[in-house]
This record gives sequence, C-alpha cells and structure tokens, in this order.
Amino acid sequence: MEKSIKHFYFLNRFLLHIFGIDLQIMAKKIYLKKHHKDLIYDMYTMIMEVRSFLIILHKDVRQLMVETLH
Repeated sequence: MEKSIKHFYFLNRFLLHIFGIDLQIMAKKIYLKKHHKDLIYDMYTMIMEVRSFLIILHKDVRQLMVETLH
C-alpha cells in the first residue's frame, strides 16, 4: 500500500509535468461522481481508479504512436 501511494505521487508529478494532467484532482472527481453520497475519501480506491485510467491512457498513447509511425 505504502509503495503504491509513493508510486501514485511520482506518477502524478510526471503526468502533471508532461501532460498537464493532475491525477489527484481527476481521481477525486471520478471518485466523488461515483460515490457522491459517501464523501469518505478512500486512497486505495482513488489509486485503483487512476490505475484503470492510466491503462486506458497508455493504450491510447500506444495506438497514437503506432498510427504516427505508419
């Protein structure tokens, strides 16, 4: 858990720097949208939300690179 939190913050800094994407704000929006009745903020859930977003983002970036190279 501790390791994934450190990893999350590293990723957040990296993506903020490269793409201007702030994962914390985005994850908070996703989380609050899904759980608007329950405002208890769960770090693990947030990391999982962000992880699933990053998997999608990675696929999109990879697809874009493939299209650009061909």
